[in-house]
Amino acid sequence: MATIHRDGDLELLDGKVAVIGFGSQGHAHALNLRDSGVEVVVGLRDGSSSRAAAEEAGLEVAPIADAVRGAQVVAMLVPDHVQKGVWDSDVAPNLEPGAAVLFAHGLNIHFGRIVPPEDHDVIMVAPKAPGHRVRELFVSGAGTPGLVAIQQDASGRALPLALAYGVGAIVNILWPRSPNDPWYSNYSMLVTTVVIVVLGAIYMVAAKPYERGNAPAGDAHRLAAAPVAQSPVAQS
Repeated sequence: MATIHRDGDLELLDGKVAVIGFGSQGHAHALNLRDSGVEVVVGLRDGSSSRAAAEEAGLEVAPIADAVRGAQVVAMLVPDHVQKGVWDSDVAPNLEPGAAVLFAHGLNIHFGRIVPPEDHDVIMVAPKAPGHRVRELFVSGAGTPGLVAIQQDASGRALPLALAYGVGAIVNILWPRSPNDPWYSNYSMLVTTVVIVVLGAIYMVAAKPYERGNAPAGDAHRLAAAPVAQSPVAQS
């Protein structure tokens, strides 16, 4: 049975966090971390249409390579299909020794498209909600259920660091997953959930047209309603 974590030590995030991308998840993580008292720099490509929004929100914005330099944690929050290109051109050449690399989606790690050096922690903190909802719940003092996984624990403290990031960025339930478990890939989880939902709908229509039962993905939402520590914003 998976362990449910509800706490993390934000003091472990005592350096810069480079949030790469300012889309659905990127904007939520960056703003939540900033509001939690973490030093955040948003890394964007030249000419990014997201730059104005990030600066208007009061965040420091820099070219991706500059954001990565000196960062304690680099959060790869650009879309999956461009992550490898960004990693190869801007992140890997500028990664500080011992910096942790964080993903909110397991596809590129799970399928070996990105392979960070062995001396770096590689972690996943994956909120189970779109970014706008992650932000809304954080501001309200609640939080979003999520998954945490450790691919590499070079420092010996990858899990505590992941939990600290989770508290700062999403604040709620984190289920540990093994990198050898196919469910580690958040992509696999998404596809599997969609298949279950579709098959469940077919079953209900074809076999039990008058019954309405449990939602296949309902457990996460029921757990999300359980009491949790308030976000740093709500406590201040």
